[in-house]
Amino acid sequence: MLIVGEMKEIASARFAYKMIIKHLPDFPVMMNEDMYHRLCNRFSVEIEL
Repeated sequence: MLIVGEMKEIASARFAYKMIIKHLPDFPVMMNEDMYHRLCNRFSVEIEL
């Protein structure tokens, strides 16, 4: 699956993290802790904007 969209926020969820896409607020993308840390390391500059 491929989702293209602007990230609105990443928040902690019950078991891991959830990423909210701007135009898909009712469909959070769930991430485990490893994926969250890899995403933060790779896109740290873009996330700070």
